[in-house]
Amino acid sequence: MPRNRYDETWHRLLEWTKGQTPSERLAAQVLIYEKFTSLDPSHPLGGPDGGKDALARREGRTFAMAVYFPRGRQSFSAIASKFRSDLAGAIKSGADGIAFVTNQELTLGEREELAETAGTMVTELFHLERLTTILDDPSMAKVREQFLDIAADQAPPLQLGGIGGLALGSGGGGGAAIGGNASGGAGGPGGNITFLEGSPGQAPGAGGGGAGVVGEGAIGGEGGGGGEIVQGVFGPEELGGVHHLQFHVGDGGKGGPGEDTIVNLCAEDGTVLRQIRAKGGKAGSAPYCPQSSRMPTQDDLDAGLKVTGMLAAEFVRSRDGLWTVVEGGWDWIQVTIVPFRQPLPLFVELETGTIDPPGTNLELTLVVLRPDGFEAFKESQIIRVEDGLVRRSRFARALELVGSQGGIWHAQVRAGQKVIGDFPIEVRLPETTADVAHATEK
Repeated sequence: MPRNRYDETWHRLLEWTKGQTPSERLAAQVLIYEKFTSLDPSHPLGGPDGGKDALARREGRTFAMAVYFPRGRQSFSAIASKFRSDLAGAIKSGADGIAFVTNQELTLGEREELAETAGTMVTELFHLERLTTILDDPSMAKVREQFLDIAADQAPPLQLGGIGGLALGSGGGGGAAIGGNASGGAGGPGGNITFLEGSPGQAPGAGGGGAGVVGEGAIGGEGGGGGEIVQGVFGPEELGGVHHLQFHVGDGGKGGPGEDTIVNLCAEDGTVLRQIRAKGGKAGSAPYCPQSSRMPTQDDLDAGLKVTGMLAAEFVRSRDGLWTVVEGGWDWIQVTIVPFRQPLPLFVELETGTIDPPGTNLELTLVVLRPDGFEAFKESQIIRVEDGLVRRSRFARALELVGSQGGIWHAQVRAGQKVIGDFPIEVRLPETTADVAHATEK
């Protein structure tokens, strides 16, 4: 089964089609997640509710829950009107605060305006982004499945008995054991079966297998793409005037793309009245085995190995030896949620000085450090010593900053343990709902 898009929760909340009752029950689960207790729904199946959908308690205060889940984006005036109506009901019920749960986006300014409207009433705003963050928590997987039809991941079955080999020559799995000082049985050894050449497709239009390769850092060949299958039913109207058919059955690709298969529906004089085409499959890519590389030495540093430039940009591309950099020169990044997963496309230029011989591949290290100095990412990067009077090497890498800390992060290029390039960038965290409420109180 294909996985949902990464922002599926956000979209299903905004395009809500399930009506009022499920929205109130979903809101109740959100409040329970947020440590509200003694939740008492009013009339989720319909009926007079006195201007509140439920009552709940938190930190000694009584809150009136109000739910607003229209389908699609609404104007802020419509959201504010619903909030004022629900606020009046909350005040009438004698509650100390209002928990307003909505599938609508609210800017920081709009949240502040609603909080000011509530006056002395304690206000908790569960808007679209906040709801999405809560419902995407792994502990809310069953709630997402129940109310948003997003399937929860199933825990794999616990298999204590060893699983037998599933292919020719494969060994069987060893059995597990439970108990004090117990140890599972070893899996049976598999027989050696080696195929470096990919096999052709076994059905018409099927893609062939990619070629294998052996070597350090090797990448196997990509399998060929399958050709199209075209089916159709033609009645008397579609076949009117057709005298005969012309067929061309495309050949399968052999190191290249597959040929199209074509059927021409022809009149008696050979005029093609209609053509049906099934496109051949795309060619796979060849296997790749990178050249050997070595770690930089002090001699390389003395010969002039150094980073001369680092630049973060929205878009970086290399083609025909030239580089395109669009919207570069980042000094800071504003994230919208915490924890965050922020892409950082980085362009790096180095000089390799007088390192010999030309053509040498050097293995550098890319490191990302959090503001507290914790090493959050580490990966190797191969550069080539170019042959020329001016020896420059360039590469681009899409890094990720993953965490919850604001402040100065660092992307570093290292030769062994020596830092030869350092790129500092500030990560700015969003204002939290608590910050906004605190500012309102002041």
